[in-house]
Amino acid sequence: MKIDRALRIKRVGINEVNYVLSFGRICKSTFQDINKRFAEVLESLPNGTPEWVKWYLKGRFEAGRNSYYEYHLEWCYRVKGKLYSTRKASERYYEKHGITLGYLWDKKNGHYWLDSDRPFNANNQG
Repeated sequence: MKIDRALRIKRVGINEVNYVLSFGRICKSTFQDINKRFAEVLESLPNGTPEWVKWYLKGRFEAGRNSYYEYHLEWCYRVKGKLYSTRKASERYYEKHGITLGYLWDKKNGHYWLDSDRPFNANNQG
């Protein structure tokens, strides 16, 4: 494949990756849903797309998804249907509610979208 075509595919791929990440953030999608959408982007690449383009898009996607943890997610524990966060700036911060971390230790937990009850990658959701 000629370099011009590969660079065009890369530019289109970057737009698709940005869309997947933005859509995931706006809709507060789960980790699995966002990964599925990205896999569809990779599958839609033309035959013969160079591996370096695919790896670039994978790296860009992973970096963007990982930025969610810093800016858009908080680690929470679920107790009797209510979320308590470990993020001090959060209104749900467990100490603000008189709860100790020891009490939360064995409760359902995971990453949740800030200001939302929507799980990103919650464990033990049961």
